[in-house]
Amino acid sequence: MLIKIEGYGLQTYAGTVPFATYEYFQQEGIDLEDYNDHLESFDSDESSLNIPEEHNFAIARGSSLYDVNDLWEVQGAILDENSKLIVESDGKPDWECDLSLSTLEDHGIKLIEIGDSEDVIYELPSPTAIFMGTQLLEGLVFGDDGLNSDADFDPKQLEIYYHNHDDGNNLIVKYIKYSEKELDNQMLDVDVKSNEYEWIVK
Repeated sequence: MLIKIEGYGLQTYAGTVPFATYEYFQQEGIDLEDYNDHLESFDSDESSLNIPEEHNFAIARGSSLYDVNDLWEVQGAILDENSKLIVESDGKPDWECDLSLSTLEDHGIKLIEIGDSEDVIYELPSPTAIFMGTQLLEGLVFGDDGLNSDADFDPKQLEIYYHNHDDGNNLIVKYIKYSEKELDNQMLDVDVKSNEYEWIVK
């Protein structure tokens, strides 16, 4: 049995940054897109940015903005009507539904929240500077064909665990269980539709 999700996904990651570094970027008018290009440039002469070591916050964590993720890092399908959960048996379509909350609940699929970006931010002291990156993905955002079952697919045996992001505007699938077995995402095949970077100040 193959269980897969086609449609849209989201990758989001965030981390704290020294407040003085945030202020430096603001005062110098350094755009985070330009900073990302600077980090990805193999030839430093191609970049006009000359950021002091103490404010080069991504390099302090690793080599890219992806490494700034001490608050959260989540990637998965988005729970909305623009994505479909599809079940195939013996290579043939067997069952499908969209991923809107109302549709999933109508089919008896259990939905369990296990994280919330707003809660993470709320727990931080003030003032705190936070860097956040977000990628919108499109394609095959989940696929596991490792289920061996002679029984018909039963949506009531499916549990979807999700992360609440952007104050409920994006619910991101973290993992899925079927009949109490956690599924593995073995078939990610997506295009990046957009890439955004932003500051959040608590």
